[in-house]
Amino acid sequence: MGGMKRPELIPFAIGFILLTYLMSWLPPKTAPYPAVYLLLSLSVFRRKALLYSSGAILSSSFLSWILLDSYIPLIGMAAAFLMLPVRREMQSLKLWERGLNALFALMVAYVSLVSPEVGIRVFGVLAALLLLSGERGTASMGLLMGSAVFMAIPLANLSDMNPVIFLAFSAVLLVYSLHHLQKLLR
Repeated sequence: MGGMKRPELIPFAIGFILLTYLMSWLPPKTAPYPAVYLLLSLSVFRRKALLYSSGAILSSSFLSWILLDSYIPLIGMAAAFLMLPVRREMQSLKLWERGLNALFALMVAYVSLVSPEVGIRVFGVLAALLLLSGERGTASMGLLMGSAVFMAIPLANLSDMNPVIFLAFSAVLLVYSLHHLQKLLR
């Protein structure tokens, strides 16, 4: 009788089931936003994409936390941290990817630091720091978290600017994170 081959799937299942349940608590207008990250978390079934999946669970938990104003989504955040692998394969970023990630890190850091919400400040600074990493898995986690920061600001009505601007930046970061996911899955 051998040990469990993929122990990180246990916190993933806990986080996924909890966040799926929390989707029923969200207003129908805002429920699709965290659901996008929940779908991206299904990449967990490939070991190379574990950090990406953890970032997706973390981002979905963060958005649920902002939208529900409840501490129950923090359990999903804890599950995402428990999913983080101890040992993993490292993939370096190319120079142009590092430059683009640095630009995105500056944008995420600025937007999060001027936000009146403390949770967005902390989450955004953490996302910016992860984006500055030269490793693909860690940077992809930061991209998903940065995208969630841009998405949370208009959903929580924290800015007077046009919400489409924030949602567009969020979509750009999400699409760019798919590029990182594709490279991770090679």
